[in-house]
Amino acid sequence: KRTRTDAEISITLPHQIQSYLDKEIQTTSLKVQCIINSGANVVISQKGINASAQNNLSKAGIISIRRVKENDMLWLKKATNAQVIRDLSSDVILPEYLGYAERVYEKFVGGDKMVFVEGCKNPKAVTILLRAGSKRLLDEYHRSVLDVIAVIRDFIVKPSIVGGGGSAEMLIATNVRKKASSISGREQIVLQKFAAALEEIPLTIARNAGMNTIDTLAQLRSKQKQHGFSTSKNKIVRWIGIDAIGRKVAEIYSQRVIEPSIVKEQIIKTAVEVTTLLIRVDDVLMAKPAMYTHTHSNGTQHSHAGGEGKHDHHFDRLGKQQRPAHHFY
Repeated sequence: KRTRTDAEISITLPHQIQSYLDKEIQTTSLKVQCIINSGANVVISQKGINASAQNNLSKAGIISIRRVKENDMLWLKKATNAQVIRDLSSDVILPEYLGYAERVYEKFVGGDKMVFVEGCKNPKAVTILLRAGSKRLLDEYHRSVLDVIAVIRDFIVKPSIVGGGGSAEMLIATNVRKKASSISGREQIVLQKFAAALEEIPLTIARNAGMNTIDTLAQLRSKQKQHGFSTSKNKIVRWIGIDAIGRKVAEIYSQRVIEPSIVKEQIIKTAVEVTTLLIRVDDVLMAKPAMYTHTHSNGTQHSHAGGEGKHDHHFDRLGKQQRPAHHFY
């Protein structure tokens, strides 16, 4: 493999080999001494570390970790507040280049050796270690954790919450229907359909919980009208939604079923934009799929986008009927 630096060494006499090795040891020793003088007790390198350098670092009580991935180096920098030093040619490593961690140790996890860096001061990056009995469960845990992190992130961006369980959609639908009743034009039908679309969210939750959707919708509208949100400052806000565990219509906010308001805003905004885009479409042109699947003599089958004409294949040459299409490309 070609190195990044083009360099050549010309050795004509045997003793020059030893001189070259001595110079290498001297250079390595100077860099190791530079690390020792800095006061560091852990060295983490993206590249390899010379065996003699590792030995000298070990004698000085310094832990050396090599061949760490570049992205892991970035997270370590953010976690420990250390600086990545790309060249040790200078004789001094400044104290502000060093990071901090209470513990650095190696541990076996599931048969693999892992290095843990713990107790960092004000870390800007952390690692969440997920473990499960199977790959499928681990993937589920991974997706769930990502969802939780996204929700927390949204709440930090806009620290505002609304009731969950479809109560926010039901609240909006009720107010949209009130607005529709005050309009006499065609817009009234549009607003009523929009309210009905919003009501599908709590009804979907009810359907998944095994509840009767007709009875549920009637209860939602009744309780929302009696106890729901009012613009009057003298009334308390109540979020009427679906209690999926109890399989009933209830006040959701008191049961701590909540969602970030920014998520609700984005969902409704995206749904309206997509619907508006689809309504503006006048016509749709459908591409003609491949009509036939042909089979080769080795038994492989696939389709081609070639119009309505049959493709010559192995079965035709044998005088047998062509197999109908089963998939398209």
